[in-house]
Order: sequence, then structure tokens, then C-alpha cells
Amino acid sequence: RDTRGGSDNLGKLEAVFIEGHTDNVPVNNRVGYTNWELSANRAIATYQHLISHRETLANLLNTHREPLFGVAGYAEQRPVIRYNRTQQESANRRIDLRFLMTPPSTDQPRIIKEIHKKGVR
Repeated sequence: RDTRGGSDNLGKLEAVFIEGHTDNVPVNNRVGYTNWELSANRAIATYQHLISHRETLANLLNTHREPLFGVAGYAEQRPVIRYNRTQQESANRRIDLRFLMTPPSTDQPRIIKEIHKKGVR
């Protein structure tokens, strides 16, 4: 870390969302379990798996002192493949990681010039 505060002028990680997705085939069950629950549970299970292997992830906070990680379920609302049923089903059953960043300060061009002067590209 740059103790002169130079790194404070760069963008910061605001949040990491673990997003669960499903295909558009309805869940076939008797208890009313839907693709919404399936996608949310997929994201929650992924989060729990990550935390079980690296417990410190659960304690990471953003600059507002809020938990860095969150989960979301989108069901079939954000498909990546729409044209082939077999490919669509398997490709859309997925987890995405979405990284939200705060924008860098307006001083960034000056910082980049300073870095380049030091020979770092």
C-alpha cells in the first residue's frame, strides 16, 4: 500500500455479488419451489462454500463498513444463451460474480502520469 495516500485516489471495491441463475424450465415439485428460490439458493450455497474455505471473506467490509459480499437470485431473467434449448438450459444454470467498484478520483490522470514517470507500465 502506498503510505502517501496515492492509492486512495484509485477506485475501490464496493461490493461483490454472487448471482444465481437458472434455465427457463419450471421446477417440477409439489411444494411450490420455483426458479427464484433455486437461483437464490444456488447463490447462497456458493457463498457458504466460499466462506467454509476462507472464513475471513465473511468479515470483509467496504469503505462504508458494510459487508462486501451479497447474494442475489435472478431465476431465468438474465439468460446468456437463448437459441438452443439444450445449450440454453445448461449454460443458464450458473453463478456469476459481479464486482461493483466506486469510481476513481478525478485526480487519476495525474496519478497515471506519475506511475509512468517511474517506469511502471
